Amino acid sequence: MLVLDSFGNCYGSPSISATAGPAGVIDNTINLYTGAGYTVCDDTGTNPPCTISAGEGFWVRVPANSETNARLRIGGACESGSTAAMADMSNSSVVEKDPASADAWAVYLKINAGPYVDPVSTLGQRAGASIDYDRFDLRELPPDRAPYMTMVFPHPDWGDRAGDYGADYHSVDDIRRNEWHFVVKTSQELSDLKLSWQAPEHILKFSQLMDEDTGETIKLKKLQSYSTEWYGLKERHFKWVLKKLDSKTSVRMKE
Repeated sequence: MLVLDSFGNCYGSPSISATAGPAGVIDNTINLYTGAGYTVCDDTGTNPPCTISAGEGFWVRVPANSETNARLRIGGACESGSTAAMADMSNSSVVEKDPASADAWAVYLKINAGPYVDPVSTLGQRAGASIDYDRFDLRELPPDRAPYMTMVFPHPDWGDRAGDYGADYHSVDDIRRNEWHFVVKTSQELSDLKLSWQAPEHILKFSQLMDEDTGETIKLKKLQSYSTEWYGLKERHFKWVLKKLDSKTSVRMKE
């Protein structure tokens, strides 16, 4: 995450911690309002970066009836060029790898529908993640006002972690077929919808997008976007499928 002051100076490496109560009681997921819903990032740098400019606020989760307060600590000045490289996901052409996991990868999804934009939701694989909830999965606040348009990975099956997520990671060691279900929701009567993505070429080669409402399957090898309609619906359902990888394919992906 980046923080910009009123003079445009950039500061990085923030962290969120509790000033009282047990460690980990505060969720380090940062929710930023986009004008049509929320987008999420965290303070670890493993998910897409976001930028908080002077005068902007954000939300973090704390337990109900908790006396715990949150503390935001801002790190030193950003490295030269980091603002331009990280602040605008829509203009970025490079999907960064997590240096802690050489084989980690991520796909950044973006939705445009009428005047509304959900700038980024993330799916991927990385070390330490799992098919169930893990610390790299970021829960997104539900829209609290209309109009809204938002894209989420729904996980009603995750017990006390059940909810809609803006980032969903699986284990990088799992070379079986992997699927990510995501839903685009709106309060409005909209006609057109455009889904675009930034993804590593070797992942696109083995990926498909399934439009679960129309039954259409789209091969993604040479595509960067998919345009469709709402068909009078308020929710549109999709699935990103990474085909099953054998050992030969897995080696080829890592090259």
